[in-house]
Amino acid sequence: MDGEAQFCPECGEALGEGTQTQQKQSPPSQAGQQPAQTPSQQTTQSGRLSWKGWAYISIGCSVIALMLFPPVFGIAGIFSGYQVHKRGREGQGIVLMIVAGIALIAGMLIGAYVFTS
Repeated sequence: MDGEAQFCPECGEALGEGTQTQQKQSPPSQAGQQPAQTPSQQTTQSGRLSWKGWAYISIGCSVIALMLFPPVFGIAGIFSGYQVHKRGREGQGIVLMIVAGIALIAGMLIGAYVFTS
């Protein structure tokens, strides 16, 4: 392959000439252990949250923002939605950010109503 970049079909990592990704290489000492996590799970191999993990956090923060500390949990939900957007799920990230913003505003209105009545 003259100058063309090769990529792993499973994880999308760039491959060199005759190399395999870290996921496909397994030392003999680890033969009896469970296989490495796939990127579709909640964490990636580097230990960072994948887009699904951030999506769950955003949904949880949005629900909590309706009842408890709307500014804190609403902003955390928006940030988590941005992390989903940044990890390649643009549509889902935008929806999560909008939902968190609505939960932030609704939580503040509910709190104002409850404490003024």
